[in-house]
Amino acid sequence: MAPKVTKDICNNCSKDVVSNDRALSCSICAKWFHIKCERFQVADYDFLQKSDDSIQWSLKHYNKGINSVDKNISELNENLPITIVSQRISQIIDDKSEEEKREANIIIFGIPESEEGNSRIKDTEFIQGLCRDSLEIDNIAIDEITRLGAKPK
Repeated sequence: MAPKVTKDICNNCSKDVVSNDRALSCSICAKWFHIKCERFQVADYDFLQKSDDSIQWSLKHYNKGINSVDKNISELNENLPITIVSQRISQIIDDKSEEEKREANIIIFGIPESEEGNSRIKDTEFIQGLCRDSLEIDNIAIDEITRLGAKPK
């Protein structure tokens, strides 16, 4: 940590921090503190002064917050695979349910458009007649009829 060059205020005692004071700048909030105000050991201060910037000092209450964040990140990392698997299972179930809904669907091409008012009734009658006459199916249950494509002009 480089020696202090500029003039700042100690965040604890509110006195000036000058270049020859033993003071540390918090690596998180960038506020200055006399080592005496922080009850920081002189030997530890000297070590930090000699070390490169890879070793940094921060206030104790920030360390508690960092530990809490680290714990939350660890928990998220543990739960993430479970969440991903759960989402994948839900997607597979939804896909399978959609397949089962469409299992009994049929698509019939070439059904003539009815020119009269209620085309659903005409479409239902046409499909029932087709099933009865061509496929020899007498009892047919039609839940829904949907026309695909645009109406001809």
